[in-house]
Amino acid sequence: MRQFFKHLFQRSSQDLHKTIRLLSSSASSCPFCGKEAGAAPLSIRSANHSQLQTYLSYLPSSFAKSICSSCQAAIPWLTPINCRICGRGITCTDCIRRTDAQFIANRSAVAYSSEMREWLAQYKYRGNEKLEQLLAQMLFPAFAALTKEALSRSGGSQAANQSFGWDAVTFVPVSMERAEERGFNQAERFAAILAGQYHIPLHDMLIRERHTEKQSFKTRSERMKDTRHLFQAKPEVIAGLSAASTAPYESSTSKPHALPQPARSIRLLLIDDIYTTGSTIQACATALHQKTQIPLDIYALTWARS
Repeated sequence: MRQFFKHLFQRSSQDLHKTIRLLSSSASSCPFCGKEAGAAPLSIRSANHSQLQTYLSYLPSSFAKSICSSCQAAIPWLTPINCRICGRGITCTDCIRRTDAQFIANRSAVAYSSEMREWLAQYKYRGNEKLEQLLAQMLFPAFAALTKEALSRSGGSQAANQSFGWDAVTFVPVSMERAEERGFNQAERFAAILAGQYHIPLHDMLIRERHTEKQSFKTRSERMKDTRHLFQAKPEVIAGLSAASTAPYESSTSKPHALPQPARSIRLLLIDDIYTTGSTIQACATALHQKTQIPLDIYALTWARS
């Protein structure tokens, strides 16, 4: 009997240590490929090493510790850019053709390479939600660059909330069918993480009028046609932002009065996962402009540029 309990105790100890090793291994494995994720600094392979290093300094320190060096090296960070409108790394014929852009500029975190397509698919279609924070964090460098551009365009004027120059963050909505299929809206999740990180108000400002098939299967002309009148803005949300844009000021006379100052532009940041032709961003921006007389400065931030 004594030998039995001794043997049982040894087996239990071995199983416990094995379980601990497995848990430790899984905790430090790369969530994208499963390889060991060490504490090595972010892997940077670029001719513009110094410039890229500065650009990526906006990533949280935990990012590099969470993924393996191979996956770090596979990320095609989209910097520097060539097209000042859509943020593409090459000359963009879509933006050259467009004459009625309703948004000022888009910036994307990465180019939509095969690796990035696989990463996003793991999250969107296969329910691997543990990737959510890392994918959202990848937006931070592009957000910082876009914020600097937006402030530069406006002469450095801050928004009402004095938070990184933005009045609000919003997102591209999905249809009810798509929400039920996936269980979440990836653009909304990304927007929430970004807004929380930088303390910017997050507003659900748009309604998707109808369900559409996946845009990835369509040509440019089909996308443009399909997204026409696809979105409506929520007037009550726009009205609240419009009211905030007319803050009172005191006169310089001996009897100060609260007077409405001329309405300034409302600076909005629209979040989506993929920018291809810009038709979705264009349709959202058009819907937002139609619901207010206050000028809107609409910028888009997307995870990938295809």
